[in-house]
Amino acid sequence: MSEICNNILDIIPAGIYWKDLSGKYLGCNKHMCDILNLSHADIVGKTDYDLIWQDAADSLHQNEQIVIKNKVKHEAEEISLMGTNEPRVFLSTKVPLYNKNEEITGIMGVSIDITDRKKQEQLKIKEERDLFTKTAQQLMHDIRSPISSLAMLVNACKSDIAEPILITIHNAVETINSIVCSLFDKETRINLTFPKTQQPNWLAPELYFNKGDTVVILDDDNSIHGAWKTRFNKYVTNNSIKVVHFTQGEDAIAFINNFTDKNQLVLLSDFELLEQKMNGLDIIQKTKARNSILVTSHHANKSVLELAMKNQIKILPKQLASVVPITINDKPTDIVLIDDDEIFVDSLVFYLENKSKKIVARYLDPIIFLAELSRYGKNTKIFMDNNFKKNINGFDLAKQLHEQGYTNLYMLSGKNFTKDEIPDYLTVLLKTDIDKIHAATQ
Repeated sequence: MSEICNNILDIIPAGIYWKDLSGKYLGCNKHMCDILNLSHADIVGKTDYDLIWQDAADSLHQNEQIVIKNKVKHEAEEISLMGTNEPRVFLSTKVPLYNKNEEITGIMGVSIDITDRKKQEQLKIKEERDLFTKTAQQLMHDIRSPISSLAMLVNACKSDIAEPILITIHNAVETINSIVCSLFDKETRINLTFPKTQQPNWLAPELYFNKGDTVVILDDDNSIHGAWKTRFNKYVTNNSIKVVHFTQGEDAIAFINNFTDKNQLVLLSDFELLEQKMNGLDIIQKTKARNSILVTSHHANKSVLELAMKNQIKILPKQLASVVPITINDKPTDIVLIDDDEIFVDSLVFYLENKSKKIVARYLDPIIFLAELSRYGKNTKIFMDNNFKKNINGFDLAKQLHEQGYTNLYMLSGKNFTKDEIPDYLTVLLKTDIDKIHAATQ
């Protein structure tokens, strides 16, 4: 039976050994002999201080004392140089040995060489750390880019923003930069609270397209065209929009003038076109695209801002081109309704959508409507209230829209006006005359 047990022990691919209370080896299996490169006779009677792993003998002895004193099983990773410059790692499990009187007489241990496994674990950890570092660096870049743009925009708009708000935003930017620098090796959650302030009225808050629109990009810098191609790639791929590129203003004008339906055309133009007769604003004024946006780094230039605002042209700072939201509308709007009476708006929209099967956009605030005006073609039917709670009336709003080229303008009023009071570009309808309102939507 003893011979069978020894044979079983010898085929186990782990070092198995037993010791007395003083730490002397009483026996071991063949694999243990192979680990130490010694015969069974050379190991028996020795302690760990006498063997090749004597550098780890103190640690091995301490682990065994835990087993003896506490009468428990103990597991630990035990490391030794084994007489070389490369440490070997063993996963050791040790248990107490008892005699017939239940007295501890020594310990028995099983040690498995896990050096190669540990190397693989370390390699995996390194790969994960490298991936984390790469991801963190990209994250830092992705966070810093819009923050830098925010700082530039704040600087450009500082004359329009109250000083307490400027200070708050500046401090927030500095805080974000500080946090970004400390992200490595930490799990960080960032909660930021910004003061709510109205966006500059010259800023294009989004790029809004109807499905099927053609986007004309004019810029004398080829790298900008590459950036726009990347930005619009998925929308072009799924046939939501078409994009054409020009570096010369005259070529862009010729294309736009020959375009069949200008309500399906959007122009994104640079301001400064080097060695060309016209700048971006000149070209926008010469074209009749549904929507034109000046994409420029000159947004802080007061003369550029004044010209753009005078011509009611939105500006998109180039620094925001990579992050500005893009919206594709699958169902172009037929009718826009602007009225601060929510009950009237809900009732009329319900009626028109069910009776006329039209797509209706509703606004309770004319200021919000003007901010999103670029969404709508020049021939969109726009119905507006006469009196708003804001510091604007229907006649002022209609005049502003007419000057921007909108042709289907209607005022919904609670009273009649004389012909002399109504400009020729505006049709006045009584709110109570639902039949005429319905007819106008057709």
